[in-house]
Amino acid sequence: MHTTSGLDLLASSSRAMSGQLDPQRFRTLIDVSVRYYRAVVLDVPRADPFALEALDAASSIFVVVNQELPTLGSAYRIVTRLRQKYESDRIALLVNRFDRHSDISINDIEKAVNAKTKHVFPSEYKSALAAANHGQPVARTTEGRLAASFHEFVRSIAGATKSPDETKRLFGWLTPRRSQAE
Repeated sequence: MHTTSGLDLLASSSRAMSGQLDPQRFRTLIDVSVRYYRAVVLDVPRADPFALEALDAASSIFVVVNQELPTLGSAYRIVTRLRQKYESDRIALLVNRFDRHSDISINDIEKAVNAKTKHVFPSEYKSALAAANHGQPVARTTEGRLAASFHEFVRSIAGATKSPDETKRLFGWLTPRRSQAE
């Protein structure tokens, strides 16, 4: 689905959710996407070994964590499993809903999971809830700490050459390559 922001989305099929997707077909889909798009973002389930195999083409692998002990235990297991297959420098953490007053610090998270943090997204429940209730992604706006954090993350992984105007579109770097020529 092509969105007005320029981002193309492909929802997972019900077969993928039930574990019936053919791994080779999924890999082919990724290979085609990588040729067609400047960047491809996959949100894969932690417990699906087949989905983790699809990360071979990834230049960066981010494991999303928050400041809860059960999440950190799960993240440690997945980072350990990922390191068995991929180089450690490709794996980093994204800390979601960060609260600087929490008993668990960024340093504690990195020690518990044995990985470095790439980016921290602040806990800003009101703006996230408002965006969800309006059907608008948080990153579509430039207002608030959370939206600013999304744009900062995009610039950090897309390279410093991306202008703030380009990241005002929802993850503008995810638009199809062909759209530049049109």
